[in-house]
Amino acid sequence: MKKAFLWLCAVLMGATAAFNLLGGLGTTCVALFAERFGERMAALVPYKPLYWLFVAAGVATAAWEAYAVSGIMRRTPAALRQCALSLAAGALAAGAQAFASTALRGSGAPSDMRLYLTLATLVLVALAGAAGVFGRSGDDETSPDEPGDGRAATGAALIAGGALALAAPALVRSTHVLAGVDYSVAFGIVLPAAGAAAVLAGAGFTALSHLGYSPRRMNGR
Repeated sequence: MKKAFLWLCAVLMGATAAFNLLGGLGTTCVALFAERFGERMAALVPYKPLYWLFVAAGVATAAWEAYAVSGIMRRTPAALRQCALSLAAGALAAGAQAFASTALRGSGAPSDMRLYLTLATLVLVALAGAAGVFGRSGDDETSPDEPGDGRAATGAALIAGGALALAAPALVRSTHVLAGVDYSVAFGIVLPAAGAAAVLAGAGFTALSHLGYSPRRMNGR
């Protein structure tokens, strides 16, 4: 049961990191060219420096969340802190951007979607911590000599993040058609290629886990 809880945390952490990364990178369009996206976006032109801060915050918190995923299967209080703090920072960044966008142009989308996903993941991690999932518990603890669970969890997070990257244009299209132009495909082939690469890498990690491959064991032969 605890492992299932941890896997769910890993999957949602991966999806959250991907969504926050995409949100941060996507904000560069507004930070650079807000005046090109119609009257509502033109209201953001005087606040471009603020949106550059949102770009940095989105990318930085996404990187922190991705780093936190690697420690989930260690099930230690330190791993719990990394997950909780990175998610809290991500929620704060997404919430600030959603609030600013609502005040300045009348809509917080899609930053509000990032906020909701990040908060949902934070609640799950908090529940896992309250249930004692992130504590050392004898036989149920992952052994450092058997890192398969860690690779599998990393694989699950990569698959979730990659799948979200592949689905992102469809998910945000309703908020990214501006002045008759669909900007949800602004990244061209880069976004689907990155998403596919993440899914394939995740599948590779998962396969290695199930095959029982361990570099430490191979070197010890």
